[in-house]
Amino acid sequence: MKTDMMFHVCLLVFCLHRPVLSAMLQAHADLESQWQWGPIVNAAVASRHGGIPENPGSQEIEEIATVAKEAQRNVKPSTNLRMVAMDPDQNEWVKLRERAAKIRESERELAELSQNPVERAAKLQRELTEQAPLYHVAAAAATPPEPVAGSDDIKVKAEAAFQLPVAPGDAWAPPVPVATVAAPTAAVSTVEAPTVNVGQPRLQNASPPLQIARNEDKHEDKHEDSLRKAKAKKPSENSEVPSAIMMHSVSKFAGADMRDVRPNAGKGPDTVSFGLFAKTFYGFDLKGKEFTIDVVQTYKWMDERVIGLVPDGADHLTLGQKEAEDKIWLPGMVITNREIDQYDLISTAVTINKKGEVSKVERATAIVKCKYDLSDFPFDEQKLIVKVASSKYMTDEVMLKPDSGAFGAEKGLLVGQVYDLLDVGGTAITDVSGALKKSRGLLTISVERNLDKYSQSHLIPCFLMTCVSCAVFWFPFIAPFITPRLAMSVLALVQFTYLTIRSSSNLPATCPYNWNDLINQTILTVMFSSIMLNIFGETVFHTLKLGDLAISMNHECKVLQPFVAVTSVGAILALAGPHSWMSIAATSAFIKIYMALVLGSYIAFSIRRVKIASAKKLSGEDLKDVSKPDMTPIKPVAPPDVTPVVSSTPK
Repeated sequence: MKTDMMFHVCLLVFCLHRPVLSAMLQAHADLESQWQWGPIVNAAVASRHGGIPENPGSQEIEEIATVAKEAQRNVKPSTNLRMVAMDPDQNEWVKLRERAAKIRESERELAELSQNPVERAAKLQRELTEQAPLYHVAAAAATPPEPVAGSDDIKVKAEAAFQLPVAPGDAWAPPVPVATVAAPTAAVSTVEAPTVNVGQPRLQNASPPLQIARNEDKHEDKHEDSLRKAKAKKPSENSEVPSAIMMHSVSKFAGADMRDVRPNAGKGPDTVSFGLFAKTFYGFDLKGKEFTIDVVQTYKWMDERVIGLVPDGADHLTLGQKEAEDKIWLPGMVITNREIDQYDLISTAVTINKKGEVSKVERATAIVKCKYDLSDFPFDEQKLIVKVASSKYMTDEVMLKPDSGAFGAEKGLLVGQVYDLLDVGGTAITDVSGALKKSRGLLTISVERNLDKYSQSHLIPCFLMTCVSCAVFWFPFIAPFITPRLAMSVLALVQFTYLTIRSSSNLPATCPYNWNDLINQTILTVMFSSIMLNIFGETVFHTLKLGDLAISMNHECKVLQPFVAVTSVGAILALAGPHSWMSIAATSAFIKIYMALVLGSYIAFSIRRVKIASAKKLSGEDLKDVSKPDMTPIKPVAPPDVTPVVSSTPK
């Protein structure tokens, strides 16, 4: 706001009196000292006269004054100063703008020089040669020659040449110059900015010809890679590299090499020995295919570059995670099979010593994804695997090596869990998945399921439901017990269906056919056959009126059903497990064939007896007990009484 008001006041005063305008413009220039017009005036002179000699005298200074006066005469009082600066018909500001843009372009190209300094060094020298006239003009204008006799008028003219209108809104005004870095040696040619006399009020410090030393704080991360690579290359004998860039790459990016370049770069992969220790286990999630664990990770490697970081008088130095990332190279080890955003870092310590050994100890809690093999559930054994690898480097850069002494598990790790600990071990593998080639470290925890919970929560309730189902055959064959017999067998089946669903509720939907499914299927078959035999017996007793046969069948089922249930489930429990000599598929087929033969044979025999009893009943024979032969003794039949016949005829 203040600048705009000042600008319009200057315009009003210009219309009234030009001498007053000069004083106001001088005050405005003091407020807006960052807008430097010295290089622009010099560019105008160079564009008009094709350059000025290296050491201009009074004649050249007078030419500068002439150009400035012509520019002032072209400014109309009734015209906005900013519009005048953009009007090519009134003055030469367009030429000035083009020359300033060329200077800014040279500065931008120098900023890009760090991307490939060796190749662009020659171009830098050519640009400096082309722009040399402008630099000499700036130096000559900023440091005028000593006054000589009769040169007072010329000096006044030179000072008047710099009385140009200031346009603070122009974005193309040159920035504040950055000091250049002097060459450390004379072997490499450099270009230094001319000395500027800052005592001149109207001519500010001219921008240096090319901004060799850049702002390190802003551009350090952007160009450190390219400059580091350029440093590694040996420049040709004919190329001349600016010494400022050489010194910058050596002094500033020595630390960047330690952070970003492997200790063994160019010689082969770096070997990182690792160890994993399971500290706390928080539980399994079979349905989610994951488990939660607190693990301590240990990594060791050699890097002789860290020796200089250890203070004098100390054998080692311990760094935190952030501090280590800023000072030394790290392999970037992570748990690769963790759940996304489910990794809580508890503590990290990086230790370096005078031998160049680096060790990193990190403790973290993670939810680890694991593909469970549930084909042997509930007699399964699982391998819980924690995988670690470098998140950045492939196998040709970092190789992992297990440290046998750093693997293990806390005593009582799985106390209170459904699995018991068998073994803990560590290995390193090379994983190749297409273009992805990683060296991975594995912590393998072998566990087996503890059957206590499964027995108490499922097997015992199944046994009780089977007993209830078989107890229906102990009810008498009378009319009041028809409904209780049928209801008890059906309710037992319904209750067991609920147990079946609950036993599989913790398993994923993609879980394969397992031993738990086979046990449930076998018990369901026994219960279903109990219902069918009960209905069959009731039909024989109440519909066919074969009471003796029905009672006999009922007594036989009291033994048959428990026998089938015990032998079938017992065979499954004997053959179940991952180390069984029969697979689950073979065991399932065997149990089904066994039950089909036993129950099918009995049902076929009972149907035959019913047919025989029904046929005898229809023929009118005594059918009290068709299942037993008639053992009633046969009474002997007395011979008939024969009386002799006496003839009455005489001889």
